[in-house]
Amino acid sequence: MMILITGGGGFIGCHLARDLVDRGQEVLLMDLQFIEPPSFLAPYSDRQVKRVQGDMGDLSFLYRVLKEYKVDSIIHAASLHETTGVLYEALKVNIDGTIEILEAARIFGLRRVSFISSVMVYVLNESMETLQEDMSLPWASLGYISGTKKAGEQICQLYAKEYGMSIPIVRPSDVWGPLYRSGRQRQQAMVENAVSGRPTDLSEVYGGRKWPYVYVRDCARAINLVHLTPSLKRDIYNIADGETHSLTDFAEAIRAVIPTAQIELGTTRSEKDFDLPPMSIERIKEDLGFTPEYGFKQAVRAYINWVRDGKYV
Repeated sequence: MMILITGGGGFIGCHLARDLVDRGQEVLLMDLQFIEPPSFLAPYSDRQVKRVQGDMGDLSFLYRVLKEYKVDSIIHAASLHETTGVLYEALKVNIDGTIEILEAARIFGLRRVSFISSVMVYVLNESMETLQEDMSLPWASLGYISGTKKAGEQICQLYAKEYGMSIPIVRPSDVWGPLYRSGRQRQQAMVENAVSGRPTDLSEVYGGRKWPYVYVRDCARAINLVHLTPSLKRDIYNIADGETHSLTDFAEAIRAVIPTAQIELGTTRSEKDFDLPPMSIERIKEDLGFTPEYGFKQAVRAYINWVRDGKYV
């Protein structure tokens, strides 16, 4: 069966594809931009992994793709944030695009659409308890992703209720690892500089902020587990490593592997440096048997190996 991944040329999309191929699945990557397969996908390109370039908002294109490739299900990963588009563009992609994907899935009778949401839907929640899937989400939103992902979740649940469709929602924590391109993740810059023997000066960045993370390979495995499970007990699943980590924690883990790493972090917290509690992953553990394969220190070591020699471990 063919699984379509929207935003398939992106960070998470490529890792989803590799994990699906390892599970014996066929994958179709859809992206607005030309998709150059990374090294760990190149051997499967145009075989188990096919690519198509175009706009999912173009309905004639979308419907042709679903029919031509005999798509069975969709993992909807495409989205824009503040660094990739202005608000109008983000709303068109994140909200209108989600509606078009769901409507196409309804028309073609697809098995399932899995919607990739975000930990950002929890941000600005006044509770500092562990983040649970059934807790009330704050009305206010911090930015494009937190606002549009909350809206997307509501749209998915409406479609699921109205038409009896299977539309699970997954909420990954802050995902990091190979191929992340936006430059916003400072821990990856710390690793890359350490491997190259360059110092990292983040003295203006508070190093103590605690945040939930998940290594991208664990994230992809969890999303695909949700997507491929025939019958799901619940409609929303958190994905994380179950802990929180700070940049200071990352620096210490990097130095444990590269003792010569020079990393300077700030010690003054500002208003924007708020902590976020851990995300509970008890639901996905209980229902689907998921546990992270990459502990925090193992994930840091795996990324160091990737930066050093491109080893996908």
